[in-house]
Amino acid sequence: MKVLDFFIERPITATIINLMVVFAGVLAFRGLLLDEYPRIIVPKVKIHTTYSNASAKTVEKEITDPIEEAMSLVEGVESISSSSSSGLSEVRLKFLPSVPLDRAVMQVSEQLARIAPLLPDGADAPAIKRSGAEGDSFIYLGITSKELNGSALTHFTHTHVKGYFQGIEGVSSVEVMGAPYVMNITLDTLAMHSQRVDPHQVIKVLKEHELLLQAGQLRTKEPISLDVVAKEPEDYARMVVHMNGNVPVHLGDVARIDLIDDDRDQKIRVDGQSAILLAITKAPDGNNLAVADAIHKMVDTVNREIRGRAFISIESDHSVFVRASLETIFRTIIEACVLVILIIFLFLRHVRATLIPMVTIPISLIATFLALKIFALSINTITLLAMVLAVGLVVDDAIVVLENIFRFRESGLSALEAAKQGTREIGFAIIAMTITLMSVFLPLAFVSDITGSVLREFAVALASAVLFSGMVALTLTPMMCAYLLKHEPKENRFSKVIEQGIVSVEAWYNQALRATFDKRRLVFLGMVLLLGAG
Repeated sequence: MKVLDFFIERPITATIINLMVVFAGVLAFRGLLLDEYPRIIVPKVKIHTTYSNASAKTVEKEITDPIEEAMSLVEGVESISSSSSSGLSEVRLKFLPSVPLDRAVMQVSEQLARIAPLLPDGADAPAIKRSGAEGDSFIYLGITSKELNGSALTHFTHTHVKGYFQGIEGVSSVEVMGAPYVMNITLDTLAMHSQRVDPHQVIKVLKEHELLLQAGQLRTKEPISLDVVAKEPEDYARMVVHMNGNVPVHLGDVARIDLIDDDRDQKIRVDGQSAILLAITKAPDGNNLAVADAIHKMVDTVNREIRGRAFISIESDHSVFVRASLETIFRTIIEACVLVILIIFLFLRHVRATLIPMVTIPISLIATFLALKIFALSINTITLLAMVLAVGLVVDDAIVVLENIFRFRESGLSALEAAKQGTREIGFAIIAMTITLMSVFLPLAFVSDITGSVLREFAVALASAVLFSGMVALTLTPMMCAYLLKHEPKENRFSKVIEQGIVSVEAWYNQALRATFDKRRLVFLGMVLLLGAG
């Protein structure tokens, strides 16, 4: 392959091409998403339906069962699960990964519209909640206060704290977990009987006062709304629930109305003190560690802003585990590089010869980030594990080229001529090696379902590293051999010791091989026993 002589005769061109790949890889690395695992989108849809004052059995029969039956007709549904409780129905749909989330929601909406007339009149319209790549909350913040407690602290968090964290780039949602204010209405059965008031009348009036009524519009076309939403206990007490002739019966006449803390569902304590939690969820395209760092800084800022009225502490941070995992793999990559370089040096016993395949490792690994960027992948545990495996593979092509050039160099040719002859002779072999090795891993990219989403990133990362290693072996390695192998390696005591060690290992292996040939039956019996034990 005389075309490869081009890079040997033009070392600056070969160097610039490889440097451009490295710079592109560095720029791509700065823009890549850093996460624990590959981004896996599993379309999920939840259907919430409220049916006030209905028993769990009634909710299941009147709402959950019809919705489940209708959802079974939706295309692409992998599984359906549901739960029915007093006054609430929840149906959960999980779709195949190949189904787009928007399409899944549209199909669910169509089926719900079809069965809407079959649902009870007193039930609210089913609400659809979608979820895809977003996972569980990855940071929980605890909020405590010496001045505020219960619902007062929850209200303070909603109005003065929550907004700070919602504005952070990469944050998808912030949920306040604490005791909210609720209006507790306790009906007096004796008073209702004497005033001839039915419970359904009370429920109807309460629902009517949840709406904003349209009252017209100004000349500027700006709409005017009549706010009749009740906010205080007095507002509820003044609601007219019945008319006894011309005498109105107010809700306060037949019920006791109190604004209370609703802590029946959950009680939260931090270090023994009553508290609430902020559950923060990362957006699918948010950088895990960058978002966590921004939240940590924001905690300090908010603590200064609220001036002692409350204190925010980080109670759970999943990014700590992610950071430790990624740092461990980065350290493993460095250890693997050191061990590979050490082994190459022990067998070559030549500093300049060791430097040639050693350069292949960082160039191939850094260039892999460019491939990850092109295919819209991320830096995660799977892609980094692929790079750990790639460390031992990317040097193969360069070592084969180096060895062949070294053979021509020992035959008496000059370094430049040896580089040309050695690369021409083995060029097609290097291309074949690279393609063969890539073909082993690339089929993993075509595996379907969730497993395919994980293996796809592994396959692309590993195949890309192998591809770039082949490029380096055909461009930079021959050029470096031509200009670095100009002198014969000098024999020293270290080289002689290593050489004697290698010769001893070869002699021992030769004896072991002869022994296995002499006792073939014993070798086959051992193989059968080993397979049986396995």
